[in-house]
Parts: sequence; structure tokens; C-alpha cells
Amino acid sequence: MENDVVMGAITHQQLALFMTNKASEIDGMIDLNDHTISDILDSPAVADGFRTMPAGSPFFDAVKVLKEPKTRVVVAVNPDDGAPVGVILRAHGRY
Repeated sequence: MENDVVMGAITHQQLALFMTNKASEIDGMIDLNDHTISDILDSPAVADGFRTMPAGSPFFDAVKVLKEPKTRVVVAVNPDDGAPVGVILRAHGRY
């Protein structure tokens, strides 16, 4: 969160893809201590992979958002202050 606004969310698959891409760039292992959370959230493997929605939104609307090609995570936020109240991850199966 930055200024009380959710700035990103990732799945373990996206983290693995980030690590794989970085390791292939240097032909070796990477140390996650050398990377910031912003590095990961801004990487092409993760960027645009999350969306926020008001917590009172219908679940069906969240499913529609999760069907969008790049979206992997929906973060439900409090409409009054933008604080995160829950997370929905895209499942491996089809909707």
C-alpha cells in the first residue's frame, strides 16, 4: 500500500515467473534479497495482473474481472478508505 492505496498483488506463479525471467537474464540463480517488492510488482510478469474492487461488489463481477487475460488477483477494498479487506485468486480451472 502507498498512501493507503493498494499498489499491487501477486500470486506464487507470478513470483516464480519473475524469478525464472531474472535467472535467465543472468544465466544463473538470483537472490530475492537483491530485489524490492516494487521490482517484482513492476515486472512484465506481474504488471497489470491485479485489480481492486469495492468489497460490496457482487461476486459475479469479480469472476468477470478474473476472466480478463492478465488478471490473476482481485483485491476487495473498503470503499470508504481503500483498505484491503480480502483477496480472490484466479483458479487453475476455467470459470
